[in-house]
Amino acid sequence: MKKIGHTGTLDPDATGVLICLLGNATKAAELFKADTKEYRCKIRFGLTTDTEDISGNVLSTCNLHPDDYTIKTAILSFLGKSKQIPPMYSALKVNGKKLYEYAREGITIEREARDINIERIDIHSICFPNADFTVKCSTGTYIRTLCKDIGEKLKTGACMEKLCRTVIGDFMINDAYTLSEVENMVKNNNIENAVLSLDKMFEIYDKATVNINGEKIALNGNKLVPDDFNGDKFTTDKIRVYVGDRFIGLYEKERKGLYKPFKMFLG
Repeated sequence: MKKIGHTGTLDPDATGVLICLLGNATKAAELFKADTKEYRCKIRFGLTTDTEDISGNVLSTCNLHPDDYTIKTAILSFLGKSKQIPPMYSALKVNGKKLYEYAREGITIEREARDINIERIDIHSICFPNADFTVKCSTGTYIRTLCKDIGEKLKTGACMEKLCRTVIGDFMINDAYTLSEVENMVKNNNIENAVLSLDKMFEIYDKATVNINGEKIALNGNKLVPDDFNGDKFTTDKIRVYVGDRFIGLYEKERKGLYKPFKMFLG
């Protein structure tokens, strides 16, 4: 396999779902940036660090002990749309350099607050100095920073102690494989059991099979007209185009029934 990629990193201390792309599927990386993700988080109150998680250098401690109701109210106050300033220890790039690279040099870069949306927070337990909760949020939300902001609201300070990404869009942790399971599949020559076909990822779009007249046009990545298909009727703005049983790419509807290439997976 010459190419392999993923659709989004995890923090060094985090575990959970990571979508890996193989071969031609790496071309679709930007199409797998799901709008929502879910995380199971354990927060630690009374402690702040430079990385906003438990593994960072301690910046402050606090002995203040809010009651459970106050903690619950503070956590749930972050529901909905808001602004969040990304942490310095992150992979966001400024002037071609990742923020954490600046941070390791002791340089702090001014960051603009970004729009985020926290759709749901389920609090599982509160046992001071910890609380355990699940967050469903928009992509680009930093749970470490959410923990820091909760701590600031409570005036105790806080950092992230544990994090597991449980959902990315339609991909759930119960359907995922661990690295050791993947390694065993490779050794037993049945890794195919863990690999989903690329076209399966786009089943929300109608399937379109070109006829013999449309094959050469499609394989050259050119626009297609209704007469190039096998009488298929489409209801979606994008379609999955096949030459026989071979999925070659996504096409996007244009004016007058024309379909232009949106993302091709030839080669």
